[in-house]
Amino acid sequence: RYFFIQAVGSEGEKLAVSPGKDAFKVKITSLDKEFIRVHVPPPLDRGDGSFLVRYRLYGSAVKGLKVEVLHQGAAVAESPYILQGPVYHEYCDCPESGASLWQSVLRCPTDEPQILSDFKPFPTIDLQHLRQEVPRRFSNRGGLIHYTITDNKVYRRTLGKYTDFKMFSDEMLLSLTRKVRVPDVE
Repeated sequence: RYFFIQAVGSEGEKLAVSPGKDAFKVKITSLDKEFIRVHVPPPLDRGDGSFLVRYRLYGSAVKGLKVEVLHQGAAVAESPYILQGPVYHEYCDCPESGASLWQSVLRCPTDEPQILSDFKPFPTIDLQHLRQEVPRRFSNRGGLIHYTITDNKVYRRTLGKYTDFKMFSDEMLLSLTRKVRVPDVE
């Protein structure tokens, strides 16, 4: 998981250059004082006045998390930030039962403009035809992975010589099915 910090000057204007790689320190703790190991490496200075803060939970926080962003030991902006719980660790197999509730909590858009734009040249897609044609045309000179999610379990069939990239899509789909019950889909 990650979030960004944007450095600002004393008048509130965004800085366009780095204030220094050690400008910020971030502390993340559980709200209910239970011990949860949280790994927070030093913020990554992007050189443009912004910082990338990565963190990893090694347990779930039932009540939530407190995120403190500090500059020279003092809280900045509206720090501390409170993430009301529960906040689950990445490998928690605890999917929300309703995808629509999960989408609304995360404020997912109903449409993805980039996907709509990409598919605009294809007003209809014949999946039965693609199932037969794509493996025949592309499996010998590249790689193809056909995914199916059934009962919130991820299945895949690989075709072709170059399928090592499957680990990236595997991780994304497995992470998603740990967080929300996904409808059956190919």
